[in-house]
Amino acid sequence: MISRFCRFVGVGAAATFIQYLILIIFVRLGTFAAIGTFVGYLGGAVFSYFANYRFTFISAKAHQDAMPKFMCVVTVGITINTAIVALLADQLGMNYIFAQVVATGTTLLTNFLGHEFWSFRTRVASRSNL
Repeated sequence: MISRFCRFVGVGAAATFIQYLILIIFVRLGTFAAIGTFVGYLGGAVFSYFANYRFTFISAKAHQDAMPKFMCVVTVGITINTAIVALLADQLGMNYIFAQVVATGTTLLTNFLGHEFWSFRTRVASRSNL
């Protein structure tokens, strides 16, 4: 599980880079940080799904089984992430990058656990079924 978590963090770093890049572009174009982080999170999620499916969890699940579960976890993550950035940056006036760092840290563990134990988990036969 530790090796998988390390791969998850690596994929997450790349997805986070995508998210931050989109966030910065949106903010520089004059939009609210919450809008930029929302769009960025979606961009990072697309990359994250395919990288985690193939590289992190090496899932044997069919996409029609894994993707809806992945999207449920993403929905929870994007809601938490966007709410934190909206509150800290758009409402309280904190630096939007600082707000995003707080949001990223908050969603890291919940996303891993959701994907580890639900999105990409393949049922293993129990001893009683052998």
